[in-house]
Amino acid sequence: MANERRRLQKWVANGLISADQAEAILAFEETGSRKNWLLYGFMSLGAWVMGTGIISLVSANWYEIPDAVKLGADLIILLGIAYGIIKQQGNEHSLAWESMLSFFSLACLTSIGLIGQIYHTSGGWDLAVLLWAVIILPVITLTHRTFLPSLWVFAVIAAGSSRLAMTPFWGFDETQRILLIGYALPLACALVAVLLRFWPPAEMFARPLRTWAWYLGIGTIMVIDGTTMTGDTPFQWSATMTWTGIALGGAVLAGIALRPHLPTPAKLLLGLLVALYTGTAPIIIIFKLSHWFSAFFTMALFAVAATWLVREHALRLANTLILLLGFRFLLLFFTAFGGLMDAGIGLIISGMTILGCVWALSRLQKWLLGWVERLAP
Repeated sequence: MANERRRLQKWVANGLISADQAEAILAFEETGSRKNWLLYGFMSLGAWVMGTGIISLVSANWYEIPDAVKLGADLIILLGIAYGIIKQQGNEHSLAWESMLSFFSLACLTSIGLIGQIYHTSGGWDLAVLLWAVIILPVITLTHRTFLPSLWVFAVIAAGSSRLAMTPFWGFDETQRILLIGYALPLACALVAVLLRFWPPAEMFARPLRTWAWYLGIGTIMVIDGTTMTGDTPFQWSATMTWTGIALGGAVLAGIALRPHLPTPAKLLLGLLVALYTGTAPIIIIFKLSHWFSAFFTMALFAVAATWLVREHALRLANTLILLLGFRFLLLFFTAFGGLMDAGIGLIISGMTILGCVWALSRLQKWLLGWVERLAP
């Protein structure tokens, strides 16, 4: 409650609310939060203790339990959760509804594992997860929150990537397959997210796909840029990878261009970001760029991405990219100057330059924020 108290004191000092209103708000929040947290805390503790005891008993006697009993118990659990979902109809925005959907989804995954163990199926975990994703997709569409769609997208990406990496195709070895998947997957996620914007019923999957496109893209560029530091990259590029990137990147750019409510400056900025990502990996690997030129492409890409994220008000990820950009800048200095003395002098001069730029930016803050906001629809 300390943060809430400080916030209310600030509001009182600025005349937004009176002191009596602030005290009334604090009294209400303290009473409600204590009662709820105490109740939920003991309920959660009791449920976890009981669940741990049940799991321990079942684990100790697992191989003594007949298979028919295991399958029957699993079916009863699934039917019980499904009955709970039916009982919650008409209350779809409640926490109970979301909890029932989550329990049912996880119970289906457990059922697949149980059936695989009993009948000794030979499929890997990735096939089981993909089967689960197909089975549970209708249930995911019933949710009104982001947890289940995000979990579903993560499961499909992880399982699908694992299956593709282990499956020979196009004559690639395992390293080339991993490189192609890492390079193409962010573009594929971005493309699907752009397409889903034109289909409102599937909008719930667009946000997690955009999120994974960002994280996977940042990770791919960092790995490829990091290999230039050693001077001996393990990756080999091929024309197939280039055409795959051009096809996916071009499709993403076409989807961006077709968005009617996105202003032209925002389309240009996002198009520049997609073009930079599509071209950075092949340029670094094909031309065997040194860490100097690789750093230029990486920092340019991160700077454009951070600008777009500020426009989208995704400030945490924008700050993360700025920190990564600064870290890459420091690595560049240490590898360039070698000795600590020369690097120290260079860093002092660079730090003074950065502080000067920050001072200039603070003086131009209003104008810059206005320019970025003009990119918004």
